[in-house]
Amino acid sequence: SRLLESTSSAIGAAECWCIPYVHLADFYSRIGFRMCEGGGIPAFLAERRERYADSGKKVVVMKRPANV
Repeated sequence: SRLLESTSSAIGAAECWCIPYVHLADFYSRIGFRMCEGGGIPAFLAERRERYADSGKKVVVMKRPANV
């Protein structure tokens, strides 16, 4: 809980993206991150996600909108 509070404070009102392991999606959703499916993911993050997936890592792309 403290880690999430600190992370949320550090992000502030800015938009923020992350690429966590699948099993951590619920953890990050507690501070407003939502899973992104399909379009709308910046190309460099989509490429990074693919590299992680190709190496066997089970990850998702998540976004926390501005002003959460």
